[in-house]
Amino acid sequence: MKNILTLILTLVTINSFGQKIDAPIISEWQNPKILSPDYRYNSASIYLVNGSLLPNLFSGATLTRKERNIYHLKANNYAKYVFLSVEIKHPKSKELLTIPLYLLDATKPNSQQFVASNMGRVLDEIKDEDLIYKPLDATGRLKAITGNSANEIAAQAFEISTSLFKTALALKEGPFGANEILQNVQKGAEYFKKIAQEKTITNEFIIPIIKQSDVYKYEIYSVSIHQIKWDFKTAGNDLLAYLKNKEQTLEQILGSLDTKNPYLVVVRYKSYYSLPTDWIKNVEIDQNYLNNRQSKLVEFSGMKKELESFLLSNLKEAISMKKDFMVYTRDKEINQVNNDVISRLMNSYFIIMESYLNESERHKTTDERKSYFENNYQEAYRILFNQIDDYINGDLKSAKNVIEKYFELSKTDLSKLTESELCSNLQSMEYYNNIVQEQQNSNKSTTQITSSKFYPKYNDLINKIEIVLYKKAFNIDKLKTDAEKANFLNAQIEEYPCCIICKEKANLIVTEINKVNDSVRKEQLQLLQKDYLVTLKNWDEIAKSIASNINQKYPITDREILSPIDKKILQEIEKQYQNIISASNQYLSINDIQPSILNSTELINQLNKYLIIRKTVSHSITVLVTHKLINETDILGNKE
Repeated sequence: MKNILTLILTLVTINSFGQKIDAPIISEWQNPKILSPDYRYNSASIYLVNGSLLPNLFSGATLTRKERNIYHLKANNYAKYVFLSVEIKHPKSKELLTIPLYLLDATKPNSQQFVASNMGRVLDEIKDEDLIYKPLDATGRLKAITGNSANEIAAQAFEISTSLFKTALALKEGPFGANEILQNVQKGAEYFKKIAQEKTITNEFIIPIIKQSDVYKYEIYSVSIHQIKWDFKTAGNDLLAYLKNKEQTLEQILGSLDTKNPYLVVVRYKSYYSLPTDWIKNVEIDQNYLNNRQSKLVEFSGMKKELESFLLSNLKEAISMKKDFMVYTRDKEINQVNNDVISRLMNSYFIIMESYLNESERHKTTDERKSYFENNYQEAYRILFNQIDDYINGDLKSAKNVIEKYFELSKTDLSKLTESELCSNLQSMEYYNNIVQEQQNSNKSTTQITSSKFYPKYNDLINKIEIVLYKKAFNIDKLKTDAEKANFLNAQIEEYPCCIICKEKANLIVTEINKVNDSVRKEQLQLLQKDYLVTLKNWDEIAKSIASNINQKYPITDREILSPIDKKILQEIEKQYQNIISASNQYLSINDIQPSILNSTELINQLNKYLIIRKTVSHSITVLVTHKLINETDILGNKE
C-alpha cells in the first residue's frame, strides 16, 4: 500500500546559507496487515518529538566556532521565531496548502508554547477518490526568523499569514474542508497577521491534536521517523529496527526516541466509516432520521452498504406505515373503515418482515456477514419492530396475524398437516380476502390492493394450501360409479367450505359426470319417444276391444257365480286394464317433452317417470295377451 503522505523537509530563513536543514528518514515501519477496500479514508499526523531542541539549531551560543562558520551564524545569533509547517499540493486544484505545526516565540521564553510530542493531524478522513488514488507528497518547511530588523520580521510574518489565508480559502473547497484542520489554519493566519501589523509577538497559538471520531475506525498502516538536522551532519541509526516483528503502540514508538535530537514522526492511517453507536442501539421512524442515515450511505461499500440499504428501505416503509396508521386512526374516530389504508399497512408490514427474514437467512451464509449484522443491526431491528407493533396491533391485530401466519406457513411442510389443520389455517387468513370482497361488494376499486406486493404472494400461498387440502379430502380414485363420485364430492364441498379451489374442482367433476350421464339420458328419452307404444295410433280402439273382450269372456250376469279362482283372475284382468287406461295416457304425453332443453335433474326425473310408466303398460299388456283378451299382433305389430 502506498504512503498517503511523503515528507520532505527544507529550511527557509531570511538570509541564504550554503547549508540547509533536512529531515531524512532514519526509520520506517509498514503494517503487514492487508486492509479491505472499506478502508477508503486517509489521515496523517506529524508528531514533533524533542521540539524544544529546535531553537538550538540556530543559536550561535550553543555552537562551536567551526559550526558557526559552517552555518554562517554569529555567537549572538538566535532564532526569534521558529515556524514549522507542511505544504501539501491540493490533489485537484494543485494549489499549495500550508498546514501550521509548530511556533516558537523566543522573545518570551517563559510563555513559549508548542505541542511537544503531539503535533496533531495534518490530513483527516480524506477519501481515496478525492486523492485520485495517488500518494500525496508534502514539503516540511522550517522557517527561522533570525534578523534583528522589525521590518524584516513583519515581512516574514506577513508572508506566512498570506500563505495561511490562501490555505484557509482553499480548504473550504474540499476535500480537506471536512475536518478541524481548517480551524487551526485560520487561527495561524490571524496570529501572523497580527504579528505583521504590530511588529511584535503578542500571543502564541497551539495546534491541538484532532480527536478521532468513533464513527471512523482507524488503522495505522505506516510510520516513518525523520531526524531534523543540518544536511552535512550524519543521521542517527534505524530506531525502529527492533520493532519490525513486534506489535507496538504509537506511544511506545514515540517513547523509544532519544532526547538528543528533534524528530518528526509521520504516522499514516487508513480508516473506514462505521455506524455511530446511537444508530446501532436505536432507530427512529422519522423522516429526518432517515435522511440523515441516507446521506451517509455513500460511506459504505459491498456487504455493509447492502445491509444499510436494507435497513433504510425498511425504515422508509415504516414511515409509510406511521402515516397510514394516522389516517386509519382519524377514519376510525368518525366510524369509517378504509380498506385501502388497512391493505397498505399490511403490505408495508409484509415488505419489512420479508426483508428482515430474508436477511436473517442470508447472513447465515458467512460468519463475517452474520457477525456484522448481529453487532450492528440486530438491536436496531428489534426496536424497529417494537415501534411497528404500535401501528399494526390492537384493532388491526387480525391484519398483523395474517402477515405473521403467512411467513409461518411459508416455512411449513403443508403435506404433513391434516385436513382440519389446513382448513383452520385457511380460515385464519380469510381477513385479507374479506377486505377485497368488501371493496368489490361496495363497488370500490380494488386496484390498490391487488397491485400491492403482498396480494399475489397471499394468493399463491392460499392456492398451495387449498391444492394440498383438495388432494387429501377430495380423492375419488377408489370410488367406482359416477353416482358415488358425484355424491362424495358434493358431501365434501359441504364439509370444507373454507376451500374455494376444492369447491370449484369438485363442481367441475360433478358437472362433467352429469354431462356424460345427461347425454345418455337424453338418448334414452328420445328412444322412449319413438317407442312402439307411443307411436301406436289406435289406442282408443284397442281399449274398447279389451273392454268388449272382457265382457264377452266374463259376462256381467255370470260374474256372481264365478268360482273363487275365476273371480281372482277377473280382478287381476280388470286391474291391468285400468293400469293401461291410466298409464297409457301419461305415457303418450312423452311426445310433449323436449329433452335438449332439460337440465340434469329434469332429465333424471322425466326419464325415471316414463320408464316406470312404460314398464307398467308393458306388464299389463302381457297379462291381457296371456288371457287372450287382446291380440298380440294388435300391439306388437307396431314394434319395429
